[in-house]
Amino acid sequence: MDTNTGITAKRSDAGNSPVKGRVGIVVPAYNAESLIAECIESIQAQTYTNLALVLVDDGSHDRTGKICDEYAEKDSRITVIHRENGGAACARAHGVAATEGCEFITFIDADDTIVPTALQELCSAAEDECDIVTSLADRYPTPEKEYLTHEEYVSGLITCRVSVEPWGKLFRREIVMREIEKVPHHLILGEDQVMNLLIAFASHKGAKVIKKKLYNYREVEGSLFHTYKRTPESEQRLHEEIMRAIPSEERALYLKHTIEIRLRRYKELGGAETDCTALMQTTFYKKLRKDIEATGYRLSLSKRVRFYSTSPFVRALVTLPRNLLLRIKGKR
Repeated sequence: MDTNTGITAKRSDAGNSPVKGRVGIVVPAYNAESLIAECIESIQAQTYTNLALVLVDDGSHDRTGKICDEYAEKDSRITVIHRENGGAACARAHGVAATEGCEFITFIDADDTIVPTALQELCSAAEDECDIVTSLADRYPTPEKEYLTHEEYVSGLITCRVSVEPWGKLFRREIVMREIEKVPHHLILGEDQVMNLLIAFASHKGAKVIKKKLYNYREVEGSLFHTYKRTPESEQRLHEEIMRAIPSEERALYLKHTIEIRLRRYKELGGAETDCTALMQTTFYKKLRKDIEATGYRLSLSKRVRFYSTSPFVRALVTLPRNLLLRIKGKR
């Protein structure tokens, strides 16, 4: 029984995986009536059956909650939590608390599905010394190794060269329970990355890699990922939360990795434009510049011009060859 939610996770005695304990699956759902059934049924179709599914109805205004209740009535492994809308991070925290008795945790978004063997393969890859298993995810490079050391995994999370999403992964529950409440709820985009970093540093271990796609990510028109517009202010807030997630004694080690991703964000925010005077006045730019100079981070000549020069003429000279090349290719 979770004392905060008053929810008791229902259990099943079935199981066919090397992992001794049950696997908890947390699905936060908000106004997902058109897709939630498909998500639930993909979980029910798993070859690995020793699971507890927690559906968190995060203040939906449609039939999402009712659909969840209907499935729970027919499947004793399903628990439904109805709560006021608080966002995905808060919903996941409530869901994790309701997975008492589970050894591992995984997360699925309500508009996505998993392949029938997903849990079986994630569990088969888990070992006593392994706290995190990750599979391939859309939009992210494929790791070259089947096991990433702690430093490789953390640096990959920081630079987004490893999936920063909570789905498509398996986490040891006791670690998630310790860290989930630390995930900042004020971030509109990026809380997943912070959560993964908190868990990784709490584990002090690396991550096992399954070089297969086990998770079916669905592109939903109008979703937050597609509609949210990054700003210098939001990027600075995310950076500050990432630094808080890194233990103080290790921040110097990973600071250069945060510079790498922030430089990419700087470019996306308009840092490659001829005139970015306004961007250079932001706290995001000033903090990034300070860290570059403090660490001696090396920039190529063209990148130095784009980052430091305030002259539209000089900046145009740097971007001119690239623009001409793009025009020539376009005419072919």
